Amino acid sequence: MAQEFQIPPTWTNPILVEKDPRTGENKATFSPVWLDWFIRLAAAIPSSGSNSSSAGGNPQLVMGKPPTVPGHPALWADATATLLADGGAGFFPASISNWATSFGPDVDNTDALNSAIKEAYDGNGMLYIGEYVRADGAIAIPHDGFSNPRQKPLRIFGGVGTANGYLQGVPTKGKSVLDLRYPGTGFYTAKINTRGAGLLEIDHLTLLSGGTDNTDFISTTNTTVHIHHNQIMGNQANEGVACKQNFIRLGGDGSAPPQSVEEEAYFQGYGSKLSDNHYDRIQYCHIYGSQCNGIEVQNETVSKTCGSSDPHGAPFVFLASAGGGTPSGGGSFGLVMRSGTIEIAFYKHVIRLSAAVGCYFDGVSAYDDFSGAFESVVYCDAASSGNLLVCNWYPKVPFSGPGAPAQSFVSSNFLRVNAGPGRPDATQGAGMIFYDTTLGKPIFSNGSVWRDAAGTPV
Repeated sequence: MAQEFQIPPTWTNPILVEKDPRTGENKATFSPVWLDWFIRLAAAIPSSGSNSSSAGGNPQLVMGKPPTVPGHPALWADATATLLADGGAGFFPASISNWATSFGPDVDNTDALNSAIKEAYDGNGMLYIGEYVRADGAIAIPHDGFSNPRQKPLRIFGGVGTANGYLQGVPTKGKSVLDLRYPGTGFYTAKINTRGAGLLEIDHLTLLSGGTDNTDFISTTNTTVHIHHNQIMGNQANEGVACKQNFIRLGGDGSAPPQSVEEEAYFQGYGSKLSDNHYDRIQYCHIYGSQCNGIEVQNETVSKTCGSSDPHGAPFVFLASAGGGTPSGGGSFGLVMRSGTIEIAFYKHVIRLSAAVGCYFDGVSAYDDFSGAFESVVYCDAASSGNLLVCNWYPKVPFSGPGAPAQSFVSSNFLRVNAGPGRPDATQGAGMIFYDTTLGKPIFSNGSVWRDAAGTPV
């Protein structure tokens, strides 16, 4: 009798549907990864022996059904043991299910989660989260020492990080949930802490702060992080200007020794990328620390449930504007931020610069200025210069603050012809060029009024 072998639960559906280029009809094929798994598994199973009632046969693939090996009733556990003994340990991701037997919002699985992370770190560097995992303690990514630490690449991932561009009530959580409740009362000040020079990738998870604390989610100094396609849910008791919780802090103020494990060491995780995350009930989505250089941010979505009570609050801030003066380790250079949707109901700005030079912001959209409190897209301190904002029309000025004159702004309004509603407000930016069809000539904005080529106000 043919025995069916179950595919590991962490793998996706083995069947792929593709269009036949010759006939235009859909056809089903096996996933290459899944097919490779089956071939390796079949090769690892002996054709006869204590686990076999009769001589084995060739593996059989039947479209739409699990694979079978005729005459071989071996259990999946036996086959897995044989495969791993044959050098296949690096094929499967680690799973939190290997370390815990029960899950949910009422079960603290801190030890299980740290053990699973260590298993992945010592193995192939992948950890799959397919359950609701609550952790009341801090999560520390392993590294090799306290001075100039190094760590192996590690990916922590789930199935789908549920997100919704418009939240009505409490957003839906996906199956892959990390409910992080560490209150920041121990050695670490964040829920997830990574310090070694290496790569940490976190994706397709719901990251929830299910307790009553407002502790930062993630703190990194030396680690390059790739964080994408996650649903970020802060303290659900807070909303708007009441939000006090931050998501990630990239580097400290530079007061600690460089390339150490201390959280105030300046940032060294160059090449970090944050993209396609959705934020709910968060104050600062990103805090860029001292020497936070070469960061790429793309397509981040900030819900109207987020906000800040700071006089110049923004979801994306540089460290000095998150408390303290100019970072002792120096400012930041070359951050690139593209696209994204920011609901600004409870913010004064989208970005707040402090000691930032040569940063580039392109197409970051701001919506829902319900209170009318929004002041400018970017607030700049006096130590910031040479930053460029590229965007379409905004309801307010592009830059404000003492450093505003040292920044550059490019907009579709820089060269525009009357198209119904008339000329834009001259305060949207000095240097705008507008062809007024009523006057029959181009006019220029000096930042406060429109003037013609002779300098006459028009």
